[in-house]
Amino acid sequence: MGCGALKRQMNAGLNLELQESGDPRLDAIFKDLEEPLSLLLACRKQLKRALKGFQKEVGVYKQLKNPTFFDFLMAMLFCLSASGEGELEAVELTFGREAPFISVNEDLLYVEHRGIMPAWRTLIALAVSLPDILEPLRSQIQTAIRQTESSLQPGNPVESDPTTVGESQASPLAVKTISENLNKLALAPGVLDEVLTQAMEITATVAKLPSILSEANPAIKAVGQQAYIDLRLAPRDIVAKYWPSSKPLLR
Repeated sequence: MGCGALKRQMNAGLNLELQESGDPRLDAIFKDLEEPLSLLLACRKQLKRALKGFQKEVGVYKQLKNPTFFDFLMAMLFCLSASGEGELEAVELTFGREAPFISVNEDLLYVEHRGIMPAWRTLIALAVSLPDILEPLRSQIQTAIRQTESSLQPGNPVESDPTTVGESQASPLAVKTISENLNKLALAPGVLDEVLTQAMEITATVAKLPSILSEANPAIKAVGQQAYIDLRLAPRDIVAKYWPSSKPLLR
């Protein structure tokens, strides 16, 4: 389960900052894109941080090879099961149709598992909100790309402003800056798709939780019971010690 979108790692230092070119018409377009592109990168950073925080709380961070969100969800269920001595009902787990979708009685969790649900709520709230926040940016970005590409075509000379750029070098400098801006703009749709795909993988996996709980219940119960018996309650210990034997039951 899970499409594996979380396997991909994009450049953390991605720069989408656009520079003034000296072409008043295009610079107005670039100026209008400052806030949307900044918002896109901020959302990407928030989602990455929320995913990393959740992975750490459920003990998966840097422990599994090519994990999907399904793996993160299973690690959470293993930990909650351990708090319930093998029974999710013991921690009063319930599933709802609205975010955050999963709730438990957090007073019944062992201290090792108390950070899981806050991290879960942060991640789910973000994943649910991102499509409405980011999808409207798509048309604006695509329009800007077309307009910038058009300006670089033969027969569409760049109209540099001689008050900002020396007249003798205006056109070459403007073309260079516009080309650099276009290269950055060309990255934006991919970033947008990456963030939205990750968000949708999260919500799509959570939507399958009733069937996941039904199909994987034997493994969830077995891992939780054994972790409780062995007193291996730290999430990283649960993943490291019990994951290999339980994994065939989940696939």
